Amino acid sequence: MSPTGTSSNFHTEEDILIEDILILNGLTTDMLKMHEGIWVNINGRGKIRGTCSRCVSQFEYIVEIKGEQEYVSVLDINQYESTPTVDVFLIDERHELDVEELVRQSAIVGNDVKVLCSESCKGICAECGTSLNSNNCECVERSTDPRWDALIKLTKGKI
Repeated sequence: MSPTGTSSNFHTEEDILIEDILILNGLTTDMLKMHEGIWVNINGRGKIRGTCSRCVSQFEYIVEIKGEQEYVSVLDINQYESTPTVDVFLIDERHELDVEELVRQSAIVGNDVKVLCSESCKGICAECGTSLNSNNCECVERSTDPRWDALIKLTKGKI
């Protein structure tokens, strides 16, 4: 068993597919032995499939994958039944740790909440749902949202 403070660094060169995330040019993994587990730090870039927040089209985009997490041996947790449940990932009985869940969570957290297929995306028509990126719709454009009509009447159109 390695002493506390021992570190290891691994880098895979090939593309890796983890669930819906294609890790491009490999993943760098740094590990640091701690008193009760291993601290894992990952870095990489991935390609992920998403839905545009404006036009609802499917597209692929690049996301930075940066994450860190403590891994604790399942054998250590089983040995101390009174240990409270903590937010850690587990090292299995064969002393192997799996970084797939850490990669998945890091890709989601590193992702923008509102993803766009392009900065110039025009979205969809609010009336008919036509994609304004590829088509022009024939809908009459309203100057205000109909939900504001009652307020406009109260203010006699001064808004």
